[in-house]
Amino acid sequence: MKRRKKNKSKTALIYKKEFDLFEKTKEIINNKEISKDDLFAAYVSLSGSYEKLLKDGLKLTKISDLYERKLFRANIEIEKQKDELSKAFDRINKINGLLPICSSCKKIRDDDGYWNEIEAYISEHSEADFSHSLCPECAKKLYPQYYKKEE
Repeated sequence: MKRRKKNKSKTALIYKKEFDLFEKTKEIINNKEISKDDLFAAYVSLSGSYEKLLKDGLKLTKISDLYERKLFRANIEIEKQKDELSKAFDRINKINGLLPICSSCKKIRDDDGYWNEIEAYISEHSEADFSHSLCPECAKKLYPQYYKKEE
């Protein structure tokens, strides 16, 4: 903050000097008793001030550009972190609490009171996908012809 005030006060001082030189030059020109040496001295003085003003303006522009780039990068990083937090929050809130499940058929009751197959409910409320298979006990019960009878 202090550095910015110093830069502003330096720039204001340069503008003030520039304005004073401009006014002095106007006086000399309006006086009409102007010599070539006076005119050249005024020109040299004005051009030196102008160059100094340009250099200071360029420095301020570079500083401004640097801070603008840093701010841009910081905003990108903030957006990335917001996205990550949002995704994490979504994962946390997908399935939580108690799930009302039927003791017999294993269907789950949703918030609207409808009973859904467990696979449909979990697929809808999480990122899990199902791949169906049979455990050995169910496979023997359902397809006994494919298993040797134990003796």
